[in-house]
Amino acid sequence: AVPLATKTAILSRLADVVKLHNFELYGTFICNHTISHLINSNGLDKESAGSPIYFEVKAVHNESQITVLETFGGEDFNRFDEADFTHRLLRKIAYCANDVVDVEPGEYTVIFAPRCVAELAQYLAYGMTAWSLDQHRSYFEGKTGEQVFPELVTITDDPNDPDVILFDYNGEGHLYQKLDLIDRGVFKHFMCNKYYSYKTGLENNGNSANCLVVKGGSEDLESMIAGIGRGLYVSSLHYVNFINPKETSVTGLTRDGTFLIENGRITKVVNSLRFTDKIVRIFQNIAALENKSFTTPFSQNYDQFGIEAVKSPHAKVLGFNITSSTKTI
Repeated sequence: AVPLATKTAILSRLADVVKLHNFELYGTFICNHTISHLINSNGLDKESAGSPIYFEVKAVHNESQITVLETFGGEDFNRFDEADFTHRLLRKIAYCANDVVDVEPGEYTVIFAPRCVAELAQYLAYGMTAWSLDQHRSYFEGKTGEQVFPELVTITDDPNDPDVILFDYNGEGHLYQKLDLIDRGVFKHFMCNKYYSYKTGLENNGNSANCLVVKGGSEDLESMIAGIGRGLYVSSLHYVNFINPKETSVTGLTRDGTFLIENGRITKVVNSLRFTDKIVRIFQNIAALENKSFTTPFSQNYDQFGIEAVKSPHAKVLGFNITSSTKTI
């Protein structure tokens, strides 16, 4: 766990530095210590423990109400780099000094922040479950072993990665191990529990997309931006929902920092935008991945509160479909 004094000191320093730019700081800093003990009448008796971290700050401009977001997640706070975190937050704040504009609907080359790549990977993973296969809701039905994405796309479910949150067992007590989902663009495995193993004949691997890792690429962020004549930098997605799960079509909004790229530079703030696209199309249109990765935390509170994390890089995507502007920040 992260001591309270450490939390407050970090938040105080961040609040002071953003205040110099007329921003106020808001956010969440949660460090849970969880113990899970699985017991049943068949002799199952397994225990696991963890301390997941959810750290998210949002800086809001006092006059324009422009917002920017930065996050850190995982389980080992020794991997938190405060100087780099502050630098990334201030870089987005600096972009906010530019004019606010709208853009027309259409297809854009975009730089997706790691948070966006992480969220899209989570939605993509819904179609990689044996449940979705059994329901005929999976895009990947009949595609095992096929090249579905460019070779630079590799996605694993990997509890051994030091940057994600540890999961020893799944909810059935099955040992949680690394599973290749996409290997250099080729779809490899469905995630499957005991019930759907019996129903579908697939191997019970026990994975459930709690430890997704989107492998990084070879380019630095600056060169990815520099190669765009006119496009967008998207910091975060909001209210994403499926239209057709089998097609992976979704709609949602951009928010917390959408910026216009012109001639290889970020030049303006863009109002939040609505998009409608297919997630498989987005991954098929990845042209470059950053050579650094970041861990984004996500929380859910359905039957109980829980924290998961996804490790991912920035991604350069061609032809992202913007359908309208919200006309607001």
